[in-house]
Amino acid sequence: MDQGNWQGPTYAEPGVSDKVFTTDLVNRIKDNYCVDESRVYATGQSNGGGFVGTLACSPGHGGQFAAFAPTAAALYTDVTGDDTCTPARSPLPMMETHGTADPTIPYEGGDGRGGPLPAIPEWFSRWSRRNNCS
Repeated sequence: MDQGNWQGPTYAEPGVSDKVFTTDLVNRIKDNYCVDESRVYATGQSNGGGFVGTLACSPGHGGQFAAFAPTAAALYTDVTGDDTCTPARSPLPMMETHGTADPTIPYEGGDGRGGPLPAIPEWFSRWSRRNNCS
């Protein structure tokens, strides 16, 4: 068993819903602390960044976040288009930073350790369209 990975890649633990865990955690924090709900953000790097993308594409779990900022994200769950991505709202602020020479999560996409990866420019184009940006 490969542990310590967020939901999304093929190597993630089957049957574990990190989306439910994250929603429950954010709700618990909101219930117990003074939180400006318009300033709750999601960010992560590599596999964690890919999970941020998974949250953004989830209508039941992404709506609690004001914006998303994955870095060098392994975007395994948003590879081909809108068939796996239904954001909770539009526009949904998104910022992804990614190096063009990244050997682990290639900027131009391809096969990653956890499945196919989208080319980052193609992925950005989909988010532009989802957010009704020209």
